[in-house]
Amino acid sequence: GLAASAVLLTVGAAACGGGVERDASPLEWTEMAMPTGVGSEVPHLSVGGDAVLLSWIEPGAGGASAVRAAAWNGERWSPPSTVAESPDFFVNWADFPSVVATESGDWVAHWLARGPQGGYDYGVRMAGGAPGEMGTPWSPHDDQSPSEHGFVTTVPIGGDELGVTWLDGRDFPISESPEMQLRYRVTGPEGPRAPEVLLDGRTCECCQTDGARTSEGLVVVYRDRSPDDIRDITIVRERADGSWTEPAHVHEDGWHIGGCPVNGPAVDARGDQMAVAWFTGAGEDPRVQVAFSADAGATFGPPTRVDPGAPVGRVDVVLLDDGAVVSWVQQVDGGDAELRVRFVGSDGSVGPSRPIAATSAARRSGFPQMVRAGGDLMLAWHDVDASKVRGALVAIGQVR
Repeated sequence: GLAASAVLLTVGAAACGGGVERDASPLEWTEMAMPTGVGSEVPHLSVGGDAVLLSWIEPGAGGASAVRAAAWNGERWSPPSTVAESPDFFVNWADFPSVVATESGDWVAHWLARGPQGGYDYGVRMAGGAPGEMGTPWSPHDDQSPSEHGFVTTVPIGGDELGVTWLDGRDFPISESPEMQLRYRVTGPEGPRAPEVLLDGRTCECCQTDGARTSEGLVVVYRDRSPDDIRDITIVRERADGSWTEPAHVHEDGWHIGGCPVNGPAVDARGDQMAVAWFTGAGEDPRVQVAFSADAGATFGPPTRVDPGAPVGRVDVVLLDDGAVVSWVQQVDGGDAELRVRFVGSDGSVGPSRPIAATSAARRSGFPQMVRAGGDLMLAWHDVDASKVRGALVAIGQVR
């Protein structure tokens, strides 16, 4: 059944097929019985209280698409619920829905809805309420122009409130030199509670954003875009008075690229401690990097390279007491790809690069997700060959 328990089988790294940089001791992981159906894709994981929330898209009735969600309580998934269903969703491998839980226990979901002009005319829709009981949909952005609004990050900020950021293309229909913007708004489950705030007036057009809550306030990481098309990872931080800092680079890679690489950063934070992971192709040397901050993102140490060479990117990161675990998609022998994880110490030490599962470098495989679930890491990814979302639990001690 859909609400099955987790344990199905334990798999070693040797089950992932051929590849490079194999570790001598195979990493054992537990495959989860996922609540997702055939045709499911674009998973998203978030942590809310004692539960992990999973959202995804799968085929609905009559050719529609359905956003569905379920909660993991440490032993099993709740029965999946349909958050929204429509034939007019904008379904994209890189710009996907999410469901998060507020500190007061409500669920808040976001998804993308096509506008009448089609193409990249799409907007963000959100809804909230008791778990599995969404209210009337609303939009976090006032602008309803026929332009792109997406790549949303939603972070609980206390009580029943959330901080929502998105990339906003309202400049494109009206400007001869349009710029993609990064905007922010405080919302509740029922809708906006404060005016929009412009965080950055010129960003990369279609790289994912990410956010986290620190002891100082909310932080948002994203890929910036300079007037010379330098596209490096950037951070903005909320001050105690609710204002925001000017954008600052996490690290100046100096990646000059004329188009969006569709490969955004990931951040995890606890108190003053923070880890940011990202992909860069600077210097024609594609690599995955992670950098640590001990002052809530005001400054960062030098980055540590995570991959063994030729990564695809599509990163995620989980902060630990003494470092972080980074996940990414890695190209391997024969043109195949693997989902991998690696522990990186905050002192720059690096553990072995460990395969989790075979995957694909194709766009359809999407962006694997990773969160902490007690003493385990939970991962979710789209298995293109099986045409469904798969999941795994990995003991954190196994990764080191």
